[in-house]
Amino acid sequence: MLLQIVACGPFCSVCFCLLPVCLGWNSWCVQTGRALCSLSPQAFDVVERSFFESIDDSLAEKANLHSQLPEGIPHSQLPQQYQKLLEKLHKIEQEIAGGTTAIVALILNNKLYIANIGTSRALLCKSTADGQLQVTQVSVDHTTDNEDELFRLSQLGLDVAKIKQCGLIGGQDSSRRIGDYQMKYCYSDVEMLSPAKTKPVIAEPEIHGGQSLDGVTGFLVLMTDGLYKALEAAHGPGQANQVRPCT
Repeated sequence: MLLQIVACGPFCSVCFCLLPVCLGWNSWCVQTGRALCSLSPQAFDVVERSFFESIDDSLAEKANLHSQLPEGIPHSQLPQQYQKLLEKLHKIEQEIAGGTTAIVALILNNKLYIANIGTSRALLCKSTADGQLQVTQVSVDHTTDNEDELFRLSQLGLDVAKIKQCGLIGGQDSSRRIGDYQMKYCYSDVEMLSPAKTKPVIAEPEIHGGQSLDGVTGFLVLMTDGLYKALEAAHGPGQANQVRPCT
């Protein structure tokens, strides 16, 4: 049994600490593949709720600062006497903003299971019979280029043509992420997302499970979007998933 976790974002350490516990590390050896696929979304949900609980004090301070500002006046038009309050408010909003992508790979009974949120990526690199290296992406990028994600967003009442044109959701290109309080609980303040019937940015993983590794020789690569975007910037679009000769 093997577990690997990759996360990217302002509180990725939370994922590393809590995901193994939430998934039930000690009981994995007796879990079936179906049970693992059922347990994984619950684990990601627990991690997100734990993070939001950790910023309760910051949220309370934010509400307190808001209560001291006059209602109905844009922040940019407030008198100079409110400047220090606005600076404190901005600092707190920066602390609670943002989220993290995460990908978990589990090998159990020689079968590979992948649970992914956002734009971290898993590549299975296998040796072929003729000695070549074959690279297969075994995760799905949750972006505005993903037609399934666009359909999900359209079901919420959003204008997906506008979202696809923008290429970003709440300032990020991932449509699923753990955390990001502003996008989970204040999305109605964002013009593009305000028509949504419920949270457009979610922390529900997409799970691919039970791929047999019998007879497979190779390795698994887990990487953040920062890594593969850097590779694509250096070598061209789509090149992060390609085999490159050593130089």
